[in-house]
Amino acid sequence: MRHLKMVPLMTNEANYNDNDNDDDDDDDDDDDDDDDDDDDDDVIILTLNDKLTGPTQFALPEIEKWKYGPEINYQVNLLTTVINEGEDDRLRIDLNGDMGCRSKNEDSILCRISKLTYHIFDMINNVNETNDIIVNKHFEIGFNANGIEKLVMENPIHVEHLKLIYNFAAQLNIGVNIGQHLKTTFSFVKKENFTLGECDTIFNISLKEKDRSSSSFSEEEEEEKEEVKEKEEEEEEEEEEEKNSTFGDLDEIKLTLIDVPKMSSDIDLVIEKIRNPKRCTRGDKYMFWLAGSNEKSNVISSFSRINVKENESFESSTITTVKLKLLKPAILHEFTKIKLKSINQATGPLPTITRPVILNFSSDDITENNLID
Repeated sequence: MRHLKMVPLMTNEANYNDNDNDDDDDDDDDDDDDDDDDDDDDVIILTLNDKLTGPTQFALPEIEKWKYGPEINYQVNLLTTVINEGEDDRLRIDLNGDMGCRSKNEDSILCRISKLTYHIFDMINNVNETNDIIVNKHFEIGFNANGIEKLVMENPIHVEHLKLIYNFAAQLNIGVNIGQHLKTTFSFVKKENFTLGECDTIFNISLKEKDRSSSSFSEEEEEEKEEVKEKEEEEEEEEEEEKNSTFGDLDEIKLTLIDVPKMSSDIDLVIEKIRNPKRCTRGDKYMFWLAGSNEKSNVISSFSRINVKENESFESSTITTVKLKLLKPAILHEFTKIKLKSINQATGPLPTITRPVILNFSSDDITENNLID
């Protein structure tokens, strides 16, 4: 199985052999040998792969301060706007919080959301207030070749909380082997598991590099490039402290992409996904987190964008437009986003989910699941 990997390097000199295949037991043995030979290169590897389409990690070699592996922390945001047809008044809800995730195995990650804060501005009912949502739940995200396969939840859980978790978990959904497809085309259609069920999704991939080979430039362009490079190096030194804050107190951590064809060490990877709701198995049952299970909805459009800037950031978002039939017809716009906030050492063993409920991400109707409160 080939991987798209984000790798924080524990030393500036550390290297990782991107030709290793995780399914090859012999390679695992070789890795152990390499660890013994090069104890100075301590590497923590975060992977984004064809099965596990969200970040996970393992240590090469295991060192005391990373005894329990890394915890990846994300800032999460859900901006919801509802407008009644024929009216200017609207309902606007801005919800923010944090989500922490850790690797459980090659195909799953364990995440936790404790508290979310939302500000509601309701012009229709003259409401302007801020409240907290206490979720305080662990949940496991399981992946397959089409993206998210299942969610394992702690029971009981409020349906409203579960809908929020569905939205945020979906932002970790890549659902494609990037390295394989980049060899043939940058645009293609593929099955994807999403909040709308199983969809025929259009993938558009863009791969930009900060540095290119000299053959791509004229002589004048090369001179200009050198001048720009010198200025960039000065700016990078000034920005280094700000970048390091993303990774806690470990100023030697870097993010890099493995198994992606490239000539430079810094790339900007963009994955865009366009869904036709009519080609999704649940395009007529959108899970608006504040609406009841009997509310009728019709998804008009769904668009996602994932951006990985090597050595800098990871960000994933989805814009969804839905036609709702409430007391009167209304249009709902939802903008869901997660952004890499920090990478820190986990402080203890992986927790266990008590009274687990397993939900098929693309087929189960969570609002009708009698195991959910």
